[in-house]
Parts: sequence; C-alpha cells; structure tokens
Amino acid sequence: MVRLEEPVDLLQGHLRDLVGRQPVALEELDVLGHRVAGDAKFLADPSLAGPLAVQFVNPFCLSHIYLFVRHGLFYKRNHRNTQIESIFLVAHFHPPHYAHFGPPRVAHFDPPKVVYYARFLQSSKEKASMQESQAVADSLTIELNKIYKQGHINGLSVSIVNEHKTLYQNGFGFSDIKSKKAYTENTIQNIASISKTLLGVSLLKAQEMGKLNLNDPIEKYLPFKVKNPYHPELPITINHLATHTSTIKDTEFYDKSYVLKDDFGKLDIDIPMKDFLKDVLTTDGKLYKKDGFLKNKPGELFEYTNIGATLAAIVLEMATGEKYDDFTTKYILKPYKMSNSGWSFNAIDVSKYSMLYKTDQTEYPRYKLITYPDGGFITSANDLSLFLSELIRGYSGSGSLLSAESYKTLFKEQLGEDNFIDRGARDYSDEYNTGIFMGFTPNGHIGHTGGDPGVSTFMFFNPKTKLGRILIVNTDLEEEGWQQFIDIWNKLDGFSARLK
Repeated sequence: MVRLEEPVDLLQGHLRDLVGRQPVALEELDVLGHRVAGDAKFLADPSLAGPLAVQFVNPFCLSHIYLFVRHGLFYKRNHRNTQIESIFLVAHFHPPHYAHFGPPRVAHFDPPKVVYYARFLQSSKEKASMQESQAVADSLTIELNKIYKQGHINGLSVSIVNEHKTLYQNGFGFSDIKSKKAYTENTIQNIASISKTLLGVSLLKAQEMGKLNLNDPIEKYLPFKVKNPYHPELPITINHLATHTSTIKDTEFYDKSYVLKDDFGKLDIDIPMKDFLKDVLTTDGKLYKKDGFLKNKPGELFEYTNIGATLAAIVLEMATGEKYDDFTTKYILKPYKMSNSGWSFNAIDVSKYSMLYKTDQTEYPRYKLITYPDGGFITSANDLSLFLSELIRGYSGSGSLLSAESYKTLFKEQLGEDNFIDRGARDYSDEYNTGIFMGFTPNGHIGHTGGDPGVSTFMFFNPKTKLGRILIVNTDLEEEGWQQFIDIWNKLDGFSARLK
C-alpha cells in the first residue's frame, strides 16, 4: 500500500518501484488515511510531461485522476465533473505556506524544502461527519480535563482506537512537575505488565518461524534446569509459562529485579537476566526457595507470575538466537513505526520520558528491570495505539504481524473454571481468563493492565465493537486516585462509540 503523504523523493521511489513492474493492481489506495476502494494502477504514460504517473479509479465518483511527480512537480487533471472537487497540495516553508492548485495549473517547488500531500476534498456529508466527530472529541477533552483537575494524578495520556486508526488521543497534566513540562500523547514512560502482550505476540511469531512450539518443554531450550520440586517428573512447557500455569511464583526475591538507573546509583547489582533467573529458579541458585513453586502440577492452576513471563522471553532468546529486545524491535516496533518506544533508556529519547511519582510531589528515581520483558516496555499512548489497532485487526482476521491462525491462538481463552481458585471479579481484572499472555475480563474485553512504582496502565479492546482504549498514568494511586483513574476510563468508554 502506498500512502500519498510522503516527501517527494520517497513518493517518487515508491512509484518507480511500482512502474518497474507495471501494471500493478492494488485493492485499495490509502490517501492520508482515507481508503479509496476499487481499481488502482500505477503506470508510465509517455504522452505526459512527467515520466511517472498514477491513475486511480474511485467507483463512488467514477473519476479518473492523474498525479504526476517529476522533481517536485505535481500536476492534476479531472476528466469528469464529479463529486471530487480537486486535489490539494500543501507546501511547508518557514513561515508555512499553503497553496491550492486546480487544473491546468502547475506547481513548482524545491523538493528539499517541501512536503507534498494529496487527498480528495470531502463531500458536504463527510465534512459534517468530521465536524460532528471533532465536536465529540472536544467534549471528551473538556470532560477528561474536569476529572484530571480533581488532583491525585500528576500526568496521564489516553487513546481511543479502532482497527483502522486512532480516533482520539490526548495528554493531561505534567510529565515533570518541577519544570511544568506538559504530559502529551507523545510522552513516554514505563507501562508495566502491558509489556507482556508483546511477549505473547513474539512467542507466536517465533512459532511461525519454526523456532519453537508452545507445547515444547522449556528444558529443550534452557541452559539450566527448571523443575517444580513437588513434581520433578513433569515438564513445564512454554504454554504453561504463557498462560501463568507453570506453578512458578513471584517470591520476595522478585523485588531485586528493580535496579535504579546509574545516574542515581544502584540498589542492587545489575546482573544479566539469564543469570538472575538461574539464581531464583534452579536448586543451586543463590535466591532459590522451594516454596517459589506451587504444590500443584504444571498446567493445573493459574498463578500470575512475572518471573515465569521473563523465563518465556529467555526461552525465546535461546530458540531464536536473538536478544528479546532486538527480536521485538525487528518484528513489532519497526514494522509499525513505534519509533518512540524501547526496552531501555539507551533505546529511547530520554527528553520525552516522564518522571514517575509516589505522591503529587515525590519523585521516584528512574529505574529499570532486570526482568524487563515482564514489565519494562517504555512507550507513549501514540505508539501503543498503533500496536492496539493491530491487535484489533488480528482479532478481526486482518492483522499483519501474525497469521490468522496465530492470532486465533493468541486470543483463545486457554483456561477453565477449574484452573482458578479466585477469578478476578472486577470489570477490568485481566485475570478472569488468559490467552497467550493476553488477559480477559469478566465483561469479555481483551488486553492487559499494568502496575509498577509510579505506573498504572490499562489497555483493552472490546471484541464486539472493535474499539480499544489506553490509559497511562505516571503516579501511584491511592483510593481517591484509583477512583479518578476509573472515572477517566469509564469516560473514554462512554465517548468511544461516538467518535468516527
């Protein structure tokens, strides 16, 4: 798919590639987010001034439009008097300059200084619809700002998406109280256990690549033995880890996985992830405890475990030969242009990072996790929205990160009533059931929650409406703060169906 919003040199490159294999039929052309269904072909027309041309046929308007690109030259012809009024070009100078050209005018610009855009002007009905949607978004902003002003939360970002795009996103409050730096939809911070959803996708990607199978015993890949001491004869499988039924528990030693960033000194020695888990899970490990495992058999009982999740990431590393952060960057972050996201401070723009707060004035020092796959992902509402839209597409059968079969596995409820002692009863408990590191709520929503020092996060979508929501907060939540968090979440729900 070609998006006609690229700088001229990139757009020329796209067209040259396509012309070289002409004619190329596309099912749809995405023009600034507006899909144009029907026949779309790229061709070279020697009778025209420029060597490159694109023709696309809009069945709704029965209009043939030609766009020509030649070293910064755009030209447009409309062969029928139709609903399409024209194509517009926007030139960005300093100061910004706006130019609107209709046939047969030609626009000449200096490509290095200009970015060109092309789209259909909207019909009156479309304009009215967009105006209505903007009014809804403005109303939502007002309502969210009212809730934010109650206090208890220093900064937050929100987003509402569907399978195609982000419908609404915004930030409120401050990412740094002292400097009064605004918290926006592009502010980045840790999102805690929502990070595990990337682990589920990554395991299924590795399975598609033939590197592992979810039913494999973990001992097939690990360089050290991990056995339930009460049932040493029974293997723990990758699927057990991914569904939190491995019998591995988070003991008090899990807290040692939190390490303060070097700028502030360290609480504990920063050791490699593999070595840390070996110390916790193997019988000769420095931090090993027999009661770090349930007495149940593997696969019998749901016991949420961060240590088990990180062990799954180590299995993936051993199976693929790639570090977990590199694997997710290659197969998730780069394909979806999540350019402001990463797994460490070295991988992100620290100037965009939010401070995390224990109270409205008390900052936490920056910290990282030795067991980073279980909760150390750093991202923004904007970037995370791209991932959530893909999850919704995957659920709907049109995702591109994984095959349709893998997405079915990701979103399949893996457990039954007998696998739980106490199922989460709150509306947004993500432990009512589980897919592959994917939570299910009692009301059928799919996603994950997250919580860490100075971090509270929700990311869910409704499989019936195909609408998803994200809420990221940079402050510890006491009772009043938690109620404020839920009020914001419910307000997003109330407005989501009205946005277009």
